[in-house]
Amino acid sequence: IRYGLAAVKNIGSKFIETVMAEREARGNFSSFEDFCERMYGTELNRRAAESLIKAGAFDSLGLNRKQLMQICPLVLDSVADKRRKNVEGQLDLFGSAESDEGAMAPIKVPDIEDFTHIERMAMEREVTGLYLSGHPMDNYRDRLKRAGAVAIGRIMSEFAPDNENQTLQDNDSVLIAGVVNDVKHKQTKNGGMMAYVTVNDGTGDIELLVFSKVLEESQRILENDALVYVRGRLSVRDEKVANEIKSIETLASPLREPIRTEKKPGAKLYLRVAKESAGVKEKLRQLLTMFEGETELILFFADTGKKYRLWCLMHDALIDELRERFGEENVVIR
Repeated sequence: IRYGLAAVKNIGSKFIETVMAEREARGNFSSFEDFCERMYGTELNRRAAESLIKAGAFDSLGLNRKQLMQICPLVLDSVADKRRKNVEGQLDLFGSAESDEGAMAPIKVPDIEDFTHIERMAMEREVTGLYLSGHPMDNYRDRLKRAGAVAIGRIMSEFAPDNENQTLQDNDSVLIAGVVNDVKHKQTKNGGMMAYVTVNDGTGDIELLVFSKVLEESQRILENDALVYVRGRLSVRDEKVANEIKSIETLASPLREPIRTEKKPGAKLYLRVAKESAGVKEKLRQLLTMFEGETELILFFADTGKKYRLWCLMHDALIDELRERFGEENVVIR
């Protein structure tokens, strides 16, 4: 992922331009110490250096982020001390002074393991607003897919004004999961409490409206960086309402194993879709072209009561895709 350094917290565009000019003039930076020494006298300070460490800007220089965070203040102090002792005073930033006088004292690097992957991602989000090296939900995606969870990005695109092939409908109940990015509490007119909760799953953000009953039930887990699953109702007119919020770990046990179709010889596939539309038919047609076969698929539209008989290859990948698009409860094999 390429991410503009000027967007990193505590880093200004003027400083980045100076970094680029220094690199162009004297070559790439060979180490964290080399970077700090060459950028001394610019806008580099401890906060800026630590933000760059947290964002992963020094990952290619041989030390892990935890080591860099520990030696950062020592390196900056050592650079400043060297400059104070240098009899020549201020050095031209783009000069070529090569004297060993006033050389930096070697910094002992602690032999420690890096932060955990979750900790590194949390740091990235802290200083950039994004997860850069992964997403906290990565280890849960397969299980959530089998549970019928809907991607947040899909929900947001489905309700975009220019979408003519909408498959999700107003008031549909859906399951989503993600990391809590923000919780804003608000007092209601009758004195109760409600909250606006922002959840991100790596495909997008969604703001949920949480009323007092659900808020009270989920208060212990509803905090920033918590991994949660949410059952709720979609609303085009106003907010997406959460009916249940729980830790994602509690969703792990009841998940069904993937369907193994070879155990069901001669079975038919039944698909229920809430609303008949040309968009749904086209998406289903495109999907079935990738799974051509001799298994009978019965398609039922709930709003019109119409049934269609189609043919497909009974494959786990097809079942998983249908579950994700139309909901696990709407895909049946028998």
